[in-house]
Amino acid sequence: MGVRGSNSNEEQSEQGFNPNQQKQNRQKLYQLLIEPIADLLPENEEDRVIFIPHQELFFVSFPALQDTQNNYWESYKKILKLNYFFTIKGT
Repeated sequence: MGVRGSNSNEEQSEQGFNPNQQKQNRQKLYQLLIEPIADLLPENEEDRVIFIPHQELFFVSFPALQDTQNNYWESYKKILKLNYFFTIKGT
């Protein structure tokens, strides 16, 4: 039984981890989810942005999304993600 080195690019691609592809995915999600509503978001950095994601969007890490200048969204917005279940239960 052999053990592969942790720095192998071949191993990373076999396991599905590709840093460049993940970066592109984060930027694409930013373009799809954030850019269309960017002008509606608060301008003050201290104001929170609250997301109540539905279905598969619950698995999106909104703070990890990157704009086209490679800035993580969490670096300039306070982000809070609520579970849909808790929102309904609280009403």
